[in-house]
Amino acid sequence: CILLGLGMPTSAAYLIVALLVAPTYISQFAVPELASHFFVFYAASLATITPPIATGIVVAAGIAGANFWSTASKALQMSVHLFLLPVMFIYNPQTISATISVELLVSGALGTIGAVGIIYGLNKPRFEIRVPYRRIMQGLYVAGGTVTMVHPNQIFRAAALVFLIVVFLAERQSSSLPVILIEPERSEG
Repeated sequence: CILLGLGMPTSAAYLIVALLVAPTYISQFAVPELASHFFVFYAASLATITPPIATGIVVAAGIAGANFWSTASKALQMSVHLFLLPVMFIYNPQTISATISVELLVSGALGTIGAVGIIYGLNKPRFEIRVPYRRIMQGLYVAGGTVTMVHPNQIFRAAALVFLIVVFLAERQSSSLPVILIEPERSEG
């Protein structure tokens, strides 16, 4: 869907994937019709921020006078949860149900919290811990957020939510500890 949507406006991208890809999901994989169309729509729309074409990023970088690749990198970092959203529609079709129910509210809330966990983990300006541990913390946030957002089993999603909360509290606790930075002495000469 992303490949078929590259370089196209949203409506044209959706039209192509709705005709070519959605029927396959419905007939071959028994995906509900609404979930299938939401999947292909979102995936095709993400082509505007997916390099190498990334028409939306080209325009944004041109307006800002910024480097295309650094802008694309930051855009992908800020929107990685959007690439998981179509997968959430497939594994949790109750999220896009036409009727309001407890299942819809719980699934939507877990998806939102998972997305926030991923965004927080990847975009926090800096963790007040050493660099190798910073990458581990980012990985924990992304893993917990992904399972909370996408997994089809609600029990696993709830467990991943608890995991995200524990990681957040541990990170908060470690950032409240004093950090002592020792700078090397500089010679004058």
